[in-house]
Amino acid sequence: MTARFLTRMGLFWGGLFAGALPAAAAALFVATNGNDATGTGTAAAPFRTLNFALGQAVSGDVVEVRGGTYREAAEVRFRGPGVTMRSVPGEWAVLEAPVDNEADFSVCVLLDPDADHTRLSRLEIAGGYYYGIMLQTKWDWGDPDDNGGACQAAIEDCVIRDTGRDGIKITPNCDDVLIRGCEIRGTGIGPANAAAENAEGIDCVNGDRVTVRDCWIHDIYSTGIYLKGGSADGLVERT
Repeated sequence: MTARFLTRMGLFWGGLFAGALPAAAAALFVATNGNDATGTGTAAAPFRTLNFALGQAVSGDVVEVRGGTYREAAEVRFRGPGVTMRSVPGEWAVLEAPVDNEADFSVCVLLDPDADHTRLSRLEIAGGYYYGIMLQTKWDWGDPDDNGGACQAAIEDCVIRDTGRDGIKITPNCDDVLIRGCEIRGTGIGPANAAAENAEGIDCVNGDRVTVRDCWIHDIYSTGIYLKGGSADGLVERT
């Protein structure tokens, strides 16, 4: 699957979801020729790094990423809810992390437990010591009254490739995740898999109501899609 295929998918799904954004949503632009110090996040004066833009974003905002390859100083991290990150229409952004730096890039893209309703759209996500995308949970943090994870996330029309271990990791209580129109390939290429020899395309542990739809999952080290550890009511179709 190529960017052209994903662009066609994105035009369809993007049209469906465009009306779902809050009326007051702000667009924050990022470009490889932008500047975090002097940029304002507008199309004319974009920011330079994705993490800086995410630090300015609030729920409902859209981080619009211009075409090019982005190599951040650390994992791309969504800390709060309701933020969308997507390539600018007609362009293609690549988020790339090394597979041999566990300290700074345990994953390429991380959704914190409070990052409900995150949406990733029309992005190419490569690398990460363990995972390309990880949805994080609080289930083992020691507070039985606060053990939820990042829920109702959507990963659409993306390419997730060449990851240290799993392509997408969904941890306990990260429920109602939608993965649609994605290509996932080339898992388990890093040193993290040398001893484990276990690298899924999608690895979901005790996340309920996960939907995988219209995806192409190939050249996976072990299992293409693994819904396990108490995962309930998952749906895989047209994949």
